[in-house]
Amino acid sequence: MTDPSTAIGILSSLLGLAKSINDTVTDSKTLAATIELQEKIRELNSAILQMQDDHQSLLDEKNSIKEELSNRINWDKTASKCKTHQICSGVTVIIENDDTSSEKDPVYFCPNCFSNQKLSFLNKIKKDYKGTHYACVNSICAQVFTDHDCKVPFKGASYG
Repeated sequence: MTDPSTAIGILSSLLGLAKSINDTVTDSKTLAATIELQEKIRELNSAILQMQDDHQSLLDEKNSIKEELSNRINWDKTASKCKTHQICSGVTVIIENDDTSSEKDPVYFCPNCFSNQKLSFLNKIKKDYKGTHYACVNSICAQVFTDHDCKVPFKGASYG
């Protein structure tokens, strides 16, 4: 396959040759034919340039689709390693499938970000009488979740 720039170079040479013929010809029919030939060469040159632009657009679109597909495949791999986990009644977060160790606190991920194909940690921000509060580290989301089952008692409260 010929490179478009090579084809354009050949067309420029042909245009120069047609112009030389035009300059030396005195016969009106031949003169008209060389002028028409020059015009057709210019049209062909424009068509090749347009084709080159279209080809580049298609390559860009192909690369974009490849990248999108790669991102999707990577996300699917990541998502397959996670599952939903209910930290208390009505509050669901995302955890890793293999996060079964009871010796450490599980790592929680934001379900809102997860639904948008992002994996954002939930940081434990405080623990009070309402429960343990977790905030999404993604500044765009910044959702706060509260584990109401994991509370600290009121100071001075008596339990009997």
